[in-house]
Amino acid sequence: MKDIKYTNDGKKVVVVGQLNNTEYIVQEIFVTEDGSEIPSGEKFTTKSLHEGPVETWQSKTIKSLEKQIEDLRKHVEQVKLKVSKENDKLRVISDIVKDALKTQEFIQSAGINTTLFARVLTGDIQHLVIDRYGMFEIKTIAEFLEDRDSWGYDGIKLLSVFGKRDGDIEYKVNNYKDGSGSWTTVYPCLSMEDALQTIKTFAQEKIENGGLYEDKYNRCIELGVSFDPEYAEKAKALFAEITEKSIEYKKQQAEKINIEIAELEKKLLSN
Repeated sequence: MKDIKYTNDGKKVVVVGQLNNTEYIVQEIFVTEDGSEIPSGEKFTTKSLHEGPVETWQSKTIKSLEKQIEDLRKHVEQVKLKVSKENDKLRVISDIVKDALKTQEFIQSAGINTTLFARVLTGDIQHLVIDRYGMFEIKTIAEFLEDRDSWGYDGIKLLSVFGKRDGDIEYKVNNYKDGSGSWTTVYPCLSMEDALQTIKTFAQEKIENGGLYEDKYNRCIELGVSFDPEYAEKAKALFAEITEKSIEYKKQQAEKINIEIAELEKKLLSN
């Protein structure tokens, strides 16, 4: 049986003989294409032989350090990504503040005396209420005005003011900062409490007019709106009425279909 050993640098060798008390004559083993292992290298002498593959302290330390470096690189990339996202948020806020300061100077020079209008233009609002056909949302102004493309942060969208002859003012935001998309009407609010009160007012008006559906009512509850007991009862009655009308309509449709089926069957029999 061949005496197989391993050198300090990881070579697999066969011991050919012993030169003296400290040195051995060995020959390196190579692997052929079919996987066979054969002694094929030049014979050489060595003093250190091992029963199995070994790794030097230096080599092991280098591998450990390389792994630590790779882990640190990954951590650095994660931190960079996080910093980039935070910088985007800061840039949104910075752009909003810059625009607000410019607008504030204009309002003061023009002598405009407004309340919410001035607060909107000077950036003194925190939240926006979005009414998507009765399905309300609350977003911070930074969240809603941030414009992003495939490359990341790309500035802020314009919060536009639309006026009417009767003095009514609407605030709208376009889907794109260049105004090429559709417009969404928003309602500026000074705080989260103000936003919830705004939604409550709109929703209770819709309940009063019979225009609020149950899913939209539940959405208001999820957002944290607390309805007045009077309107909560009206809402229950409204939803019951809507459900009853829906059932009645479906019954009428079913009866209509049954009549049509009966007439078709009658024609088939007559033929």
